[in-house]
Amino acid sequence: MKQFALALILSLLLTNSLHAEESEKALQINPSQEEKFAAIVQYTNGKTEFDFKDLITFDKTIEVPKSANIKVVTQKRCVAVFYENTKLQSPVDKVSPWKVLSGSARWICPEDRVERIVYKDTEIQVQNGEFLLTGNQLTAIRNNVRYEEKDLKLESIYVYKNGKWLSLKEQPDPYDLWKKHDKFPPPLESARLKMEKPIDPYVTRVFLNIAPVGIAGFYHHVLENTVSEFDMDTHAFRLGTNFPWRGKSIFTFLEFNQGESKDNKNQSMGPPPIGFRSIRFEAFTLGLGLRHSHVSSSSYYYYLGLTRQQVEFHLRPESSSFYDGEIEYPYNITVGGGYQKIFWAKNWISLVVGVDLKLIQSLSQGKVEYFNQPFSETKDPRSTITEYAGFLYLGPTFNF
Repeated sequence: MKQFALALILSLLLTNSLHAEESEKALQINPSQEEKFAAIVQYTNGKTEFDFKDLITFDKTIEVPKSANIKVVTQKRCVAVFYENTKLQSPVDKVSPWKVLSGSARWICPEDRVERIVYKDTEIQVQNGEFLLTGNQLTAIRNNVRYEEKDLKLESIYVYKNGKWLSLKEQPDPYDLWKKHDKFPPPLESARLKMEKPIDPYVTRVFLNIAPVGIAGFYHHVLENTVSEFDMDTHAFRLGTNFPWRGKSIFTFLEFNQGESKDNKNQSMGPPPIGFRSIRFEAFTLGLGLRHSHVSSSSYYYYLGLTRQQVEFHLRPESSSFYDGEIEYPYNITVGGGYQKIFWAKNWISLVVGVDLKLIQSLSQGKVEYFNQPFSETKDPRSTITEYAGFLYLGPTFNF
């Protein structure tokens, strides 16, 4: 009879009927009754041992099975949600903490009450705040959530390690964190429902890199220093796309790279002076690479490419000889990398600025197009070459 009377009193103090799929209203708990129980069940989903309005007594082990969750109003008038595959222990009395033994739980507390929650050997305090505990990870959704007398930083993941909650060194992008928490549906009291969903950073980018300033040089493996000691300028144009793929960030591009020595730019009409050394090259590269992070606005990247290049040179090492030639290298491999920064990365159009370094190695001898005077056999200009280039670039990026 006593249990029946208590249940009758509590039922009169509950709000009007609550439809599980449409709305959840806070239960009104009579302060004179709050010492009798640890929590009242406000909502259940899936098969559980509890029903709507059931009491959770002190010092009770609660187990939430798979594909189920339970929402309760605690003795401190906090709202708590216990998600699937969660096991916890209710307080042994009105001043003791809740204990989360395993699984995931959410706590939302009003301004005037402090709830204490123990996970393993750590204690978390929440007052006028909200947090989500998912296994060994903890995130404060709304102030104030405290650990070791310090407020946890909002929307940051803390990881339980060696008996302490430590801030994760590499925090996820806000969108990644939002998607991670999608697995844990919030109640109507949650601050998450009032938050704006972060912009999805996993966009496909189409970019145009323009490099007006750069340096370059090459080494001819037969002519050696005869044509490799050049003060060369270079510039490039690169058109490509960058997209997420299986957790990685892949990019592919087509690039035109051109360079020339200062002698070539300063060449005038008439015969060149003795010691004249001029070189000009053009290279087309099809590349495939990996950006270290797709969502970060700043990132390192690396790439490989196949290159086709053409080298034109004019040499007059002495008064009696003048070498004028053009060699085509159809098969070259390019390796390179760099670092870039994307400004206004979440807009539909962004600005990218970066630095790029690369090395090009010909895989076969070149094809001679023409010469006014052949080299001797030991100075065959068709030999392989190694080229390097470095440049600063900028350009627009379109995000889709």
